[in-house]
Amino acid sequence: MTRVKQNRWLVMAAAVLGAMVLGTCGDSKSCVPANCVSGALMHIVLDTRPCSAPCISQRLGGPLTVCRNSECYSTVLPDVAPAGGAESDLFFADTTVVVGALWQNADQTTSIDIEWRLNADQVANGDHYVVTWGSPVATTLLDEVATYSPTQPVADQCASDPVCQIAELSP
Repeated sequence: MTRVKQNRWLVMAAAVLGAMVLGTCGDSKSCVPANCVSGALMHIVLDTRPCSAPCISQRLGGPLTVCRNSECYSTVLPDVAPAGGAESDLFFADTTVVVGALWQNADQTTSIDIEWRLNADQVANGDHYVVTWGSPVATTLLDEVATYSPTQPVADQCASDPVCQIAELSP
């Protein structure tokens, strides 16, 4: 995992830990409600090995579309992956609930991470996530169904604290 990816996961872990600390009720029984984000994280490896033959990472560019059920958002991939383990942020049009990044990993493979952020009451087991790339003929990069697992920021949380719903995706 690259340093940038590690940092992104550390930020997520810090947010959960912060929610645990803020959500813990003290002796006075007063507490600050914890905050959490539900949804799905999609990790797509475009090339499973460094490429010497034509492969996806050598012909980037074009539209990348992510759908949850019938709701879809698009962005345009850069023509080349960032070099040296760096990331290129992906901004999807008309939304702030879907974010992504294009990575060139240290082993020269290329991957895309997409995070679809929702409130816990917006998710349902069976949500269908599809990611496609290219035009005029799109290549399906991911086609999976979500099973959400409830997680709570702390074991002994305040009654008002939300329950997060994190997706496990499977074909």
